[in-house]
Amino acid sequence: MIGENIKQNSGQVVAIYLPNSIEFLAALFACSFHGLTAVLVPHNQPIESVVSLLQKAKADTIIADVGSFPFDVVTKGHPALKQLIWVVDEGNRHMDWDEIPTGTGGAVNISTWSEIVQEQESTAGTELPAIDRLLEPKNVIAFGPSGELVEYTQANLVAGIAGQLTSIPNTQRITNADLFLPADALTSIYTLVLTLAALFSNASVALNSVASKNPDLVYATQGISPTVIVASSSTLAKCHSETAVRMNSSVYRLVHWFQRRSLVQQGVMPFANMFSRFYDSLRPVVGTTPGKLRLIYVSEQIGDDSATLNEKTLTDLRIYLGSRIIYALASPKVAGAIAQTSPFDYRIDGAGESSHFGPPVSSVEIFFRDTNNNKTTDESSAGGVSSLFCRYLDILLTIYSLSLVVLLLLEGRQPWALRARSSRTRPWLSCDMQLRWEFKLYVSNYLNEEIYFPCIGID
Repeated sequence: MIGENIKQNSGQVVAIYLPNSIEFLAALFACSFHGLTAVLVPHNQPIESVVSLLQKAKADTIIADVGSFPFDVVTKGHPALKQLIWVVDEGNRHMDWDEIPTGTGGAVNISTWSEIVQEQESTAGTELPAIDRLLEPKNVIAFGPSGELVEYTQANLVAGIAGQLTSIPNTQRITNADLFLPADALTSIYTLVLTLAALFSNASVALNSVASKNPDLVYATQGISPTVIVASSSTLAKCHSETAVRMNSSVYRLVHWFQRRSLVQQGVMPFANMFSRFYDSLRPVVGTTPGKLRLIYVSEQIGDDSATLNEKTLTDLRIYLGSRIIYALASPKVAGAIAQTSPFDYRIDGAGESSHFGPPVSSVEIFFRDTNNNKTTDESSAGGVSSLFCRYLDILLTIYSLSLVVLLLLEGRQPWALRARSSRTRPWLSCDMQLRWEFKLYVSNYLNEEIYFPCIGID
C-alpha cells in the first residue's frame, strides 16, 4: 500500500528517515517490491546533515517520524521533494498533519502512514505485486560514517545475507526459536543484513527506538528477553567498562580467573556456580530473563570512531553476559561483514591486547592489488602496504588465497609485517600454522588511511 501510494505520486527515490521500527522495514520492503530506490538516512542527525544527504541521494520522497525535522527548512534546502509521509504514533493521530505550513510554499504532497493504510480497501496488501523479471531491481542507498554515498545492488544484499547464514556452525545459527534484537541502528548495513538474515530464518525480531547509535545495552533490552543481539563495538565497550568497575573485588577477581581459565584453556563456556552467583546482581541486566541470551554479534566499522575490543575485553564480556560473541570487521562499502570470528573462538594470543577478526565470510573475496608506489613480486616487497580490495563472490564459498599461503611458507619463521604510513609496524595479517591455517586480520588504528574496500557487484 505504501509503495503503491508513492508510485502514484511519481516517487522514484525514497528516503527512509526513521528509528528502528516496523515502519522502517515495511518501507524498505515496499521500495523493493515496487521498483523504488530506498535511501537509508541515519536518524537523529542535524538538519543540515539531513538536507545534505537528501541532496546527495536526489530523494523525491521522505518517510519520517513526525516532528523529526522542520518542514520548512527541508523544503527550502531540498526543493526536489515531491512527497512527505509522516509516521505518527497513535496518541497524536487526532491532529491534522496533512496541512502545509503557511509561508513554506512548494507543491509537496503531505500524508500520514496511518491515513494511507486506512484509506485502502480491506483486501489491499494481501498479495504481493507481480514480478517483472525484465526489470532490474533497484538499488539500496546508504551512507558511510563520513557521509559518503554507497549503493548496494539486490545481489549484494543477498550475498551478504547468505554469508551470515552460512558462516557460523549449525548449532549457533539463528532459528525460529530465537528472539533477535538489533541494538544498533538499522541504517548500519551490517545490522540491516543480520536483521534480514534473522527474518529469513523465521526468527522473531524485536525493534525499539532505543537502538540508536551506540545505545546503552541495558536500556535497549528492557521489557524483552532476546536470545541473539547485534550491537556496535562502542556499545559493548561501554558495557564492559561499567561492569568492570562494579566487579572489582579481590574475591571476584579470583572467581573471574577460574572462569577465564575455563574459556581460554579448556575452550568451554563457564557454568554458574555458588561463588559466581554471589555477583549476579552486579552483572549487566540484559533482558528480562537472565541466562537466555546466547549469541552477540558485534562489529567494528572501518572509518568510524567505534571502539576496538581486544581479546581480554571479549573474554570478560563472555563471562559478564554469559553469551558467545562473534567479532566482525565491517565496512560501509560491503554488505554484511568482511571477516568475523567463530562463536567458539575463545583464544587469547600473547598478552591479549589486540584482537583478530577471523577468516573472511563466505560471501566476499579479499585480495591484494599493487599500486604505483607499492609493488610486490616473487622476490621482494617494496613500498610497504599494498591496497586491499574486497568483492562479492557469485559462488558462496570461502576462498583462501593460495599465493598468500605459499608466501607465508617461504617466510618460515616470520609472518608478514606490513609497515603503516605512521612508521609503525602492525602485523595485521598472519597465518597461524597450528590452527588449520586460519587467516587472521589484524587492523591498526590507521586502517582507513592505508586500505579501502570498494564494493564490486556480481557480474
